Amino acid sequence: MPFSIISPAYYNELTDETNPLNEGVSYTVTVTPYSVEYSFPLMQERVVRKLMEIKEPISFNQQGIDEEKGKVYIEKAKDLVSKFPQLIHYWPGKSVMMNAIQDRQYSIEKRMLLINYVFKAVDNMNNNGKEKEIPPFIMDFMAHPDRSAIMEYFSSLNPNFEFSVLDALSMMAGMPDTKNFKEVRQTVFDRLGYKTDLSNVKDHPFSDVKDKYFDMKINFFSDYLGQGKDKDENREYLLENVLVGFIWSLNMPFSDYSLSMWDNFAFFNVIFNTLKVLLTVYVTKENGDEDFVKAVTAFDESIRAIKGGMVQTTVDMLNKRGFNTNGDMAILSLS
Repeated sequence: MPFSIISPAYYNELTDETNPLNEGVSYTVTVTPYSVEYSFPLMQERVVRKLMEIKEPISFNQQGIDEEKGKVYIEKAKDLVSKFPQLIHYWPGKSVMMNAIQDRQYSIEKRMLLINYVFKAVDNMNNNGKEKEIPPFIMDFMAHPDRSAIMEYFSSLNPNFEFSVLDALSMMAGMPDTKNFKEVRQTVFDRLGYKTDLSNVKDHPFSDVKDKYFDMKINFFSDYLGQGKDKDENREYLLENVLVGFIWSLNMPFSDYSLSMWDNFAFFNVIFNTLKVLLTVYVTKENGDEDFVKAVTAFDESIRAIKGGMVQTTVDMLNKRGFNTNGDMAILSLS
């Protein structure tokens, strides 16, 4: 892929200064090994509301860079790949994530399994000296929309909702206390009956709130998103578009250039699970869309306030607990 500028199809709409709704909207510019990417942080209400309007899969525009300006970016990209050789897979990995997360023949949870499968296979090839097999493997995945064999691979796994909820609450508890997130997080913990430091987990086991949480999941996934319903009633694209936003704003599949594509996915999967639980508990029947906007913007606001190696810290935690496997990550996605 030639070096270029890539921006979301809605870029011009959100940067139109004649529209008063766009006042204060900002975007980030990131030089990657293959392109200069424009993305919009999801802590901005205007951005999330725009994503909620888009019913079809989000597309992106590619524009060539002026030859002279391009030289500077190309040299920076070469330096990146020289320092972090795994970045040679940056664009193929991003393409896999976009293809999978927008594959609407599957639920949003099962789309994460597709990424899991591909990235773990790539990780195994890298670790076993089979790097040359990676490009044709990814090309084969992208060329075949029938992913039933991949779903069969994960068919023996069952959701573990206690694992999902407690992992998400633990992640939330450690996130920065930005104003909006602190309020949203407190509501989530209160509704589930947990203290924000999780000091009452032993006295208040998940079994005590399991039925309440299942009712919340039905409200969010079935009633609010319309998961499993006909196209006219299915609004799963709301969560899909937010995840697309995070893929770009978090610079996936290498949010941390020093780590493998698998470790970066494990981090993203934890982010997905935390957001999923946050929305499940926070979004109500009475204020669905407004709750959705507030929860997403607050979540991103807190993520952006994290200092230090967010990805490395998350991966270290998973490794310490023995959860950085494709099986455990799949269970987290499904739950």
